[in-house]
Amino acid sequence: MNAFMVYATGTWKDEMTRTADRHHFIACWTAIILNPLFVINDIITIQEYWKPFLLVRILVTIIALVCVFLRRKNRISTEMMIFFPFIAISLQNIVMYSVMDIPTFQKHTFAYMALFIGAGMLILWEIWYSVVIVVLSLIANIVVFAFISSLPSADVLSNGGILMICVMIFTILLIQNRYSLTKKEIIARKDLEASNRELGEKNKVIAEKNQAITDSIEYARNIQRSILLPDDEFKKMLPESFVFYRPQSIVSGDFYWGYGGDGIISVACCDCTGHGVPGACMSMLCSTLLNEAVIEKRISNPASVLDYVRKMIITSLKQTETSQKDGMDAVLIMLNTQNLVLQFAATNNPLIMVRDGKLIEHPRDKQPVGFFSGEMKPFTLREVQLQKGDVLYMFSDGFKDQNGGPKNKKLGSTSLKEMLFSIHQYPMKGQKDKTEKIFTEWLGTNEQVDDVLVIGIRV
Repeated sequence: MNAFMVYATGTWKDEMTRTADRHHFIACWTAIILNPLFVINDIITIQEYWKPFLLVRILVTIIALVCVFLRRKNRISTEMMIFFPFIAISLQNIVMYSVMDIPTFQKHTFAYMALFIGAGMLILWEIWYSVVIVVLSLIANIVVFAFISSLPSADVLSNGGILMICVMIFTILLIQNRYSLTKKEIIARKDLEASNRELGEKNKVIAEKNQAITDSIEYARNIQRSILLPDDEFKKMLPESFVFYRPQSIVSGDFYWGYGGDGIISVACCDCTGHGVPGACMSMLCSTLLNEAVIEKRISNPASVLDYVRKMIITSLKQTETSQKDGMDAVLIMLNTQNLVLQFAATNNPLIMVRDGKLIEHPRDKQPVGFFSGEMKPFTLREVQLQKGDVLYMFSDGFKDQNGGPKNKKLGSTSLKEMLFSIHQYPMKGQKDKTEKIFTEWLGTNEQVDDVLVIGIRV
């Protein structure tokens, strides 16, 4: 027996008692009110006996009232509350049978059968109560018709007696069936309540654990954000710029990095393997390695920086041919603010430039910053002579891979580049607002599938 059934069987009797109480009170009050009123029928059918019948009916009514009173005081059980009035009414009918002729007996037999069927619709108790009442009623009837009534037994049986016995048996089955069905329904409901209660407790525990996890991740976000270049410092370093940054969850695998010194401004747009907590762990490692390469090691070549970061990722994560290939895609630029010479290295994601109304996509190396199962070549250093008014864009793949729009499909690289070209003439804050609006509208009611990062810089 499972835990739910133990709980249910420990309490179903209480629930059954409350349900039976309601039904038995109704049955008792029905007898209390209607039984004396049937004297009107006695006056019509057996006029010479209506007075003694009235006394018997009043006595039965008093018995029913006493049973109701005792039940309310918890002096008797709910079964006894209806058992005694039922017996009393059965004996009342048998007493009345003793003075009836055949036509009156037939009429009263139908009333007696209605009593049993009506009782079967209201009474809830175990089968032995019904058996006791039927046996006592049959014994009393046999005694009355054998020694008191003037009606022959054969006439009694042929004029409703056999039908009465059948109705009694039917009533026993009816009461037992209702009792069994009600018991099963109560136990099933108790099982469900116990299951829901246990499920509620489990859900509460899960909610508490989820909240604890969320709190931890929220705290991790604060730590992760501390490694990102603050907006005011980014703006101070590059006044004409914007960063649109939207993590897929609380923490992100995308991050942007920046450093300025000796007339060189370095900016990186990075997309680490995964998103959420795993991606955030990689982003913190990669950000630390960028700081180490540029600030501590003073590596001034973007390609060499990425070579160094790749080497340290492989070493730190002990990556091999058979291990998980964690790393990042990145665009790293180093801008000489004096002569506007831009050196950059790009892996998987390109550097986009808009100049004189034309969009130029600069090439990238098709290998990640991390272990690569193919041939790991040194990253390519590329150089561009910038002009005033040139606009540079770097981005992760989260925007172009997002499902959305009228056909609920990926935006794609072509549409992303068209979007960037369409906004390049706006002020940088306007470009950020447009980028955010376009992404939000494209996303619609869909779930964001990846971290999103777009960086724009006007020279």
